[in-house]
Amino acid sequence: MAYGTTQGLTDYAAERGITLTGTAPTLLALAHDYIEAQSYKGTAVSADARWPRTGVYLDGFLLASDSVPVQIVNAEYEAALAVDAGNDPAGALTSGVKREKAGPVEIEYTDGGVSATVNRRLDALMRPFLAGGAGCATFNVTRA
Repeated sequence: MAYGTTQGLTDYAAERGITLTGTAPTLLALAHDYIEAQSYKGTAVSADARWPRTGVYLDGFLLASDSVPVQIVNAEYEAALAVDAGNDPAGALTSGVKREKAGPVEIEYTDGGVSATVNRRLDALMRPFLAGGAGCATFNVTRA
C-alpha cells in the first residue's frame, strides 16, 4: 500500500524531466517503506498506516484527519525518485573514501567517516510533519 499511485509517480517524474529506470510499483513500495518508518506529529487514525493522522498542524492550520497531505504523497514520490537514482533514503550508510586522487589533486578524508546523500526536496517536504527527536517535545502555540 502506498499513499501515491504508480501513475502519479510517473507523472511526478515526467513533470521534472525524469524518466524512471526502475518499475514504478517497486520504487513506490520502497519509498513507502521509508515514509512509514518516520516518526510524525499527531496520532495515526489507524494502526495499519502512519497517515492519515489527527492533531497535525501545517502553517497554523489543523489538517483534516481523513486524508493524506499532498506534501506526504510528494515526499513518497521524491523518495521513489531517490531510490531510482541509487540514493535510497532508507539505505545503509557507507564508509567514506579515505584518500582520493585525481591528477595533481589529492584529498584525504577523516577516518571513520560515513557517506550519505542529502535530499533537500525530500527533507523540505517532510520537515513540517516530523516529530521532534529523542528527548524533544513538540507542542502548538496559539495566540489568544
